[in-house]
Amino acid sequence: MDNTYGFPVVDDDDPASFVDHKLLTPHWGAVVPFALTSGSQFRPPSPPQAGSDEPYVDGMGREMSNDEAYKFEMKHALQFSANLTDKQKVLAEFCADGPRSETSPGH
Repeated sequence: MDNTYGFPVVDDDDPASFVDHKLLTPHWGAVVPFALTSGSQFRPPSPPQAGSDEPYVDGMGREMSNDEAYKFEMKHALQFSANLTDKQKVLAEFCADGPRSETSPGH
């Protein structure tokens, strides 16, 4: 299997390429907050949903549908990613702490 870009490779013809996902922090939701009135006190609203015509207001106060907001954010993320310099890419890889590192980077 080719894993050139660091992404897991799933081959439909090879059942061995499928793996079970490991839970990152399965008991984190049971932690009782000591300085908040509730665990959801500062929880942000859910991200925009593709295909939804429900109204959505982003963090800048722009009003649009969920679908429009989703497409706007995806376009912005793709443009940003496409314009990274080599130095920015190397820094992002370094801070990501390599493959299979789901928790905050240790650097």
